[in-house]
Amino acid sequence: MLDYGTLITGPGNRLIRKADNELRIATFLSKWSNHRSKEMLFPSTPKVADISQQSLGDCFLLSSLQSILHLEPDGYTIYRTMIDHRDGWITVRFHGDEDHGDRLEYYLKFQKTVPWFPGAGLLYSKGPLWIAMLEKAYAIAKWKGSYEASLNGGSPRKTLRMLTGSDTDFHDREAFSGDQGITELKTVFAVGNNTVHTRMAAGGRDISAQRQQRAVNILAKCRNEVFNTSQPCLTAWMTYNDRGRLAATFDDFLKKYGTLITKPGANADAPDIQLRREVARFEQFEKWLDTNTNGLDIAVKACILSYVLRNKIFPGKRGTGMYSAQDLVTFNYVKSGLAQKIVLTAGTYEQVGTSLSKLRGTVGESVSQGLAGSHMYSLLAAAEDQLFPNRLWIKLRNPWGRTVRAYVRDGGGLSLNAVELNPDPKQRNVVVRQVFVKPEAEPQSVVSLAQQGMFWIELSDFIKRFNKIQGGARPAWV
Repeated sequence: MLDYGTLITGPGNRLIRKADNELRIATFLSKWSNHRSKEMLFPSTPKVADISQQSLGDCFLLSSLQSILHLEPDGYTIYRTMIDHRDGWITVRFHGDEDHGDRLEYYLKFQKTVPWFPGAGLLYSKGPLWIAMLEKAYAIAKWKGSYEASLNGGSPRKTLRMLTGSDTDFHDREAFSGDQGITELKTVFAVGNNTVHTRMAAGGRDISAQRQQRAVNILAKCRNEVFNTSQPCLTAWMTYNDRGRLAATFDDFLKKYGTLITKPGANADAPDIQLRREVARFEQFEKWLDTNTNGLDIAVKACILSYVLRNKIFPGKRGTGMYSAQDLVTFNYVKSGLAQKIVLTAGTYEQVGTSLSKLRGTVGESVSQGLAGSHMYSLLAAAEDQLFPNRLWIKLRNPWGRTVRAYVRDGGGLSLNAVELNPDPKQRNVVVRQVFVKPEAEPQSVVSLAQQGMFWIELSDFIKRFNKIQGGARPAWV
């Protein structure tokens, strides 16, 4: 065990030294206190369970630390980031980022004290002292006039760069929400007798050979891929869809349900746009098709539904195991990234549901069925069920160390209902009447995981509630 850290400062690097009288705490009656100054910086090996966010909005920092520790159970990066000089001062190393205009290491030296106001709760994360000292170091590095303001909101992408020195990535949900499948399906509903495609395919003096061939290819593709090479089925469809009369109706369907979750802000630190559309589900499309194709040959309709399923254009309801092709891009990004020991975090929309809990987050975040809005979580694992309905899962940890989402079966169907689970971590034998659903390969109970602030979220739910994935950094030992 390394009680004091292993940071070795290099010559010639920038040093920022701050005494407590230079660091303002805005919270009423609070002060810098040395009541923990005799504690060891690392009383034990740093671990994910050490982190328990309190009254600061620094989930971006704590989720980053969690993700690093999940991949580094020996705490290597954390140990070599800081040192206790044993004279009442701490030094922390960060790596330069765009805010400093360079990529060089720099050091922050400050007193071994914590913000303290008796009877009013903690401003810093519970747990070993190293967490509070990293929070203090970050506040100094990003100083915004007060300790609290400096830790209220930030970017894991930048934070991970500061901690590891490794380049990082940012992906919003739009990056994983391509519309190739939707575009192809729109073409199906635009194909019919007396449409632009059939006119071009027929040729004429004003139509070039190139445009004619393109139209012929579109009709052939529609016949081969949608109607299983059946010319009679294509002919029946084109007759029924004369002049492409269903194209506008299909556009209305997409506008009603949306094909993309609303974009987040223009950059990683911008607030989310408030309005969020639902994702169009396969069940909704099936109902729409049935309602709008009265009289269409049932075999033709079956071909269209089969095509949509085969190409994974629309996901199904939560828990059905039906995912769109773009859902799978997101899942595979997370799975492959974690397999490569890449640190990943994910953030939710400001509003994650309409059924709000009485519980609020550490800085007032709304909570719906155990999931917090405007909150960053650590990504820990990805799992695939081998049994029907072959659900996909992503494992998360909440920096609060509590309040998670769990699932129960929706009657006798495949879909899942989300519920809030917030058991007391001090109670080892929590009796819960619900039978919770979890990945097949997860050995721990849902309640046991919840006591550690961990939970598995089903992929459809993750796609709907999370708008960004930040990370891409590799810990120093990888």
